Amino acid sequence: MQLRHLSIRNFRGIRALDWSIPNKTIVSLAGRGDASKSTILEAMRRLFHPYWNLAFDDADYYQCDPENEENAITIEAILGNLPEAFKDLDITPPGG
Repeated sequence: MQLRHLSIRNFRGIRALDWSIPNKTIVSLAGRGDASKSTILEAMRRLFHPYWNLAFDDADYYQCDPENEENAITIEAILGNLPEAFKDLDITPPGG
C-alpha cells in the first residue's frame, strides 16, 4: 500500500495542506522547528488509527477554536498499490 495524496484541514497548526506525495519508496519530512512536521505525522497516525472513536480536544483545532464551524477537522488520503484483499468488494452478510 502506498500513500499518494494527503489532505489536512484545520488540524492543529495546519489550516490547509494538499500534498501530492512523490511515487518513491522513501519520503522524508524536513524543515525548521515548528514547521508542522510532527502535526503531519500525527494526522496520518489518526487517519490510520484502528478505532473510530478518537478523542479530539480544543488544542487539536486550528487556532484552538472548535466552536467555529469553518474549523472542522478533515484528514483524507488517497492510497495506491492496494493488496488484492483490500479490493474485494464482494461483501456477503453472515449467514446470507
